Amino acid sequence: MKETKLNSAQQLLSARQETLQKLQTTAMRPHGKLWGLDVFSWLEPDMELLANTIHSFPFQVVWISNKEILEGVVAADPQILSNVVN
Repeated sequence: MKETKLNSAQQLLSARQETLQKLQTTAMRPHGKLWGLDVFSWLEPDMELLANTIHSFPFQVVWISNKEILEGVVAADPQILSNVVN
């Protein structure tokens, strides 16, 4: 019984650490302001979640991205470019 509790505790701890690690790498992270603009980064974003986030901003976005992420988000939501400054 004691071994089962220890094993369960280890599994819970491992799952918690994995979740925290994912949050650090897959969530939008604020970096403050640059030239009066809010600056964020988002490593390995979910394409639909990123598109929804950009749509939720009440202003246009200056978006710096690699080609794969940009194409993935546009494929997930073709209207996204209406929220991005050209």
